[in-house]
Amino acid sequence: YKGNASIHVIGCGGVKGKKGKFTPVGWNDLNGNRSIGGYILEKGGTFQVIMGRINWFDAQNDAVAKGGHLATITSQGEWTRCRATPGYSRNLWLGGVQSGGPEPAGGWGWVTGEAWTGDAWSKGEPNNAGGENHLVTW
Repeated sequence: YKGNASIHVIGCGGVKGKKGKFTPVGWNDLNGNRSIGGYILEKGGTFQVIMGRINWFDAQNDAVAKGGHLATITSQGEWTRCRATPGYSRNLWLGGVQSGGPEPAGGWGWVTGEAWTGDAWSKGEPNNAGGENHLVTW
């Protein structure tokens, strides 16, 4: 990580198989230093896709500068609304971050501190291949 921002994750949890499963599946863990196609901004209960090559840290900073945060998915309804957002696709950052816990599925939390109540991991994910501690649509 490069920069001055600090990320604090509160209320981590989420051991695979212990919480609810959102459908359809569509999450992957990825190294937050990688630049991908954009992110999903959550602001005032709405979602917006922000396109452009960006890493997770810069995406979170940009989302905060826009008055929101990277999208957090705490229910099936939110996941359904998120996927219906115009511009939704693979390789968009979400507000999930792994700050500890047993690899590969433990210690996941949301940038907002909301409870990790379920997941939509794609088959074989999370796998922590190469320090992958940040959440992306897949």
